[in-house]
Amino acid sequence: MTIAGSIGILAVIAIILALGIPLGGYLYRVFSGRKSIFDKVCAPVEGVLFRAVGVDPSVQMDWKSYLRALMLVNFTMMLFVYVILRIQGFLPLNPDHIKGMSWDLAFNTAASFITNTNWQNYAGEQSLSYLSQMSAITYLQFTSAATGFVAAIAFLRSLVAHRSGVIGNFWVDLIKIHDLCSCPQQLVG
Repeated sequence: MTIAGSIGILAVIAIILALGIPLGGYLYRVFSGRKSIFDKVCAPVEGVLFRAVGVDPSVQMDWKSYLRALMLVNFTMMLFVYVILRIQGFLPLNPDHIKGMSWDLAFNTAASFITNTNWQNYAGEQSLSYLSQMSAITYLQFTSAATGFVAAIAFLRSLVAHRSGVIGNFWVDLIKIHDLCSCPQQLVG
């Protein structure tokens, strides 16, 4: 290994540590209910979203309720993507007149992207319309990672729950992780 290569590796490790420690602290504050630096911007946005979807952020869930909500959301998202992929030939933003996927390929693709494995058994732009790429594939690349993240948060909470049985509120966590991704960008942009 060259000296430049070693310096590059050390630089990457230093950047990860420099960003990872403050980001980890920020995530801990957000998901443990403590104050964070973006609360003035994020809290009003979250409040609007909570009211819009009818979520009471003070209600806590046990693991069964949390898992049920997570599975319901993932099943709904997978079904939505499956339908989009099957009927993409009839939908707009399809200038190449790409036909809908077969049932097994659409199921495989939806299952792959909902589990965030992103395995592609098709030829991207030759098998997917613009709408399918935007509303199905890109959508799941973002939201499946968010549901995986909140599942990890719930698991960590369950480790420290001290037999209380509650691990948070799935809907609150899902809104927070989506809002978490957008609020810092709103301040910078």
